[in-house]
Amino acid sequence: MLIQAENLHVGYRSGTGTAWAVKNFSLAATYADSVGIVGESGSGKSTAALALMGLLTHRRDCVVKGDVFFEGRSLLREAPAGLRKLWGDRMSMVFQDPMSALNPVMRIEEQILELVRCHRRMDKKKARDLAITWFNDVGLPDPQNILRRYPHQLSGGQLQRVMIAMALICEPDVIFADEPTTALDLTIQSQILSILTRLCADFGVTLVLVTHDLAVVAETTRYTIVMYSGSIVEQGKTEDVLGRPQHPYTRGLIAAMPRIETGTQRLPAIAGAPMTPSAEWSGCRFAPRCPMAEEICQKSRPGMAATARENLASHAAACHFAQ
Repeated sequence: MLIQAENLHVGYRSGTGTAWAVKNFSLAATYADSVGIVGESGSGKSTAALALMGLLTHRRDCVVKGDVFFEGRSLLREAPAGLRKLWGDRMSMVFQDPMSALNPVMRIEEQILELVRCHRRMDKKKARDLAITWFNDVGLPDPQNILRRYPHQLSGGQLQRVMIAMALICEPDVIFADEPTTALDLTIQSQILSILTRLCADFGVTLVLVTHDLAVVAETTRYTIVMYSGSIVEQGKTEDVLGRPQHPYTRGLIAAMPRIETGTQRLPAIAGAPMTPSAEWSGCRFAPRCPMAEEICQKSRPGMAATARENLASHAAACHFAQ
């Protein structure tokens, strides 16, 4: 197993206590795998991805419980120096906003060469040639000119291609992509996703994709995890989760997706608002919004009911009526 999370809990400390953003999160991804983590804003999917990469392990404002293993090595017990050796080399991340992820006062060349020379023993010329090769691979025109520019001189699509090149240039084992197509138009979104999935497949890189777009998950991932209010409510092979959804929340997300055949027909919406992950609630957290909710849903929190094989690869949903 390449990366595995067991009973992961992530909380943010505040003056009034700890607000738990992720509860009881589990994941298992093999080599050259593709996993999608989906859910609406505030569901905890980005926090889960940051914790999986070990980026929250030593933050003073965070509490991380459970465990995350990378090739059997616990990232929550790893010293900061050990984590820094993994980041960029064995594990990489494509952040949601490339403008904030890149240093605005450094040229693109300085930033990518610093990454390469930190993890690979090569001189500046070889590192620069490698950067140009990867810029060509991600479809950046005139790579030598791009290297000389500052981040603000590039478009959103160009910046995201730079981020993908930086994430892949050291040929890591796993890439976490946190909504990599946010704020891009549909044509550029399609190009970015195509580049990311193609290069991951070519180099055997495991992709963990965080998104709120079910269509993106359907096109790019083998396995899907659906999160709601900080917890996993459904998981399984992507074709099972999207083709035969077992949880009412997943069904609601799928029903709200626009389709060509619906024309101008109003799309159904999930009534109400999500409960904050830190809110205390003894029953199913989706119950206040669920059209199927009964008395047991208000009083008892459901476990993950498997609808296939009894293992992590099975199709499972946290619903009293999943069967």
